[in-house]
Amino acid sequence: MIYWLPGILLAVDRLTKILSLNLKLPFYPNKQLFFFSAPLPLLIILSCLLLFVLLFVALTVSKPLLKTALLLIILGGFSNLYDRLVFGFTIDWFTLPLWPISVLNLSDLMIVAGGLLLFF
Repeated sequence: MIYWLPGILLAVDRLTKILSLNLKLPFYPNKQLFFFSAPLPLLIILSCLLLFVLLFVALTVSKPLLKTALLLIILGGFSNLYDRLVFGFTIDWFTLPLWPISVLNLSDLMIVAGGLLLFF
């Protein structure tokens, strides 16, 4: 499948987050993991464990679409984990009106897209 696409999306995600911080654009610090709120060290540990398991699975599967879906989830999760380690929160910078989760970033969309690919 398209193994380079998740890498490009990760680069665009990091770039948009850097631009939103450096250009003083409005952003929303998100201190939760999914809908789960916990102390930052616990969120970091949970994120690391989940990413490690997903990486192990991605290295063992041979189906290209499944591997691409896992790469989307892993790289999106890695970008959010990086934000938590450096800033203490994830940098959400755009909103979707009339949507239950109204503040997002590109890495959140990568995780959702990867999850939908896994589902279908």
